[in-house]
Amino acid sequence: MRLGRLNVVLNRGKLVSLLIPLIILLQPRSSFTWYNSVFIASFFIAFYLFVVFVNRNSFRLNNTFFGFVLMLSFSFFVGYRFQGSSLLALLCFFSIPLLTTEEKKCALSILTKILAVIIAVSLSFWLLHFFGKAGMVAYRQLDLSIIGNVGYLDDYFFFVDNPTLIFPRFYSIYEEPGALAVLLSLVIIANNFNFKKKPVLVLLFGLIFTYSLAGYMIMTVCFTISKVKSAGKFLKILVGTIVFLVLFYILFKDVEVFQYLIFNRIFGFDEYGLNHRTTSDLNNFYSSYISSVHSLSGMGVGYAGHTFAGGSGYKMFMIDYGWMGLISLLSIYISIGWNCGKQAFVLFVGILLAFLPQGGAFITWQILLYGITCNRTIENIEHETCCYCRK
Repeated sequence: MRLGRLNVVLNRGKLVSLLIPLIILLQPRSSFTWYNSVFIASFFIAFYLFVVFVNRNSFRLNNTFFGFVLMLSFSFFVGYRFQGSSLLALLCFFSIPLLTTEEKKCALSILTKILAVIIAVSLSFWLLHFFGKAGMVAYRQLDLSIIGNVGYLDDYFFFVDNPTLIFPRFYSIYEEPGALAVLLSLVIIANNFNFKKKPVLVLLFGLIFTYSLAGYMIMTVCFTISKVKSAGKFLKILVGTIVFLVLFYILFKDVEVFQYLIFNRIFGFDEYGLNHRTTSDLNNFYSSYISSVHSLSGMGVGYAGHTFAGGSGYKMFMIDYGWMGLISLLSIYISIGWNCGKQAFVLFVGILLAFLPQGGAFITWQILLYGITCNRTIENIEHETCCYCRK
């Protein structure tokens, strides 16, 4: 009987440790799931939730505050602002206290290694294609209208490419370099910037070739915060970061690709500026909306997307969900990461920075990545071993 129970636990642990990386890798739309991304991701999320909740005798909340926040947010997002994806995401929040430390360690280890393999293979073929050495021909085209954009991507199986870009950017197999950069930067943060590990170093190389301003900012800010242990050290890191950025600008300001994709977007506010994800109509509406009574609870899910097609970012979220939605969302993250240490806080900052240009209400893969990072010390991250590798 005991052996039977032990087998159930082990099977559950291994299954959960595989499902979490699978969800994190599949939810961002990839070339392999281009036209069925939502269905495939939802299937694996539902399967994960079934495994976690069914194979647990009881549901235990760490503290009263955590339970109160989850219940309040559940009521708001599901009852008042219902959306199917929000329901799955909230259930993923509920699942986090049910994960064991072993499952979290295994999940992050497997995720990092699989993602590193994907990046290593796709980046190698992309660089060969970029320098004209591969002689590769796209075997199909992916319609961008499915994500609300115009045009198409060339699919080379190992990577995708946008032929309309003046300067090629590394997409890997995903829909957009910015989305890839956010995924890579957050996984690097979850690994505590441990570049001694080869998979983490591979992710860094992939991030560099995305030429994503958001990815660079997330990495810079979070790396600085993660290394701060005192006011004196903060000052040294701040000065070092400024010196590095100045030298980077001096060395690469005449390199056309960096000038076009990075520097123009930092110092300009027009076509390539930091505000390029919004429109003048959206900005004008937001200016009057944010100080009105409607901003308290928002205009409702889908209002911003329907009214301001093509826009993205935190303004779209605020129009849909309002201040109540923002407070609920932040409260959930804070309640889960409460007393989880500095590493969880740094990842939380990274998710906040990603939220500014993306504005996603509930991004399930970010929730799960945050969940498997909580309750894990830096020592555990640097010396952990995967449950599949343990004898």
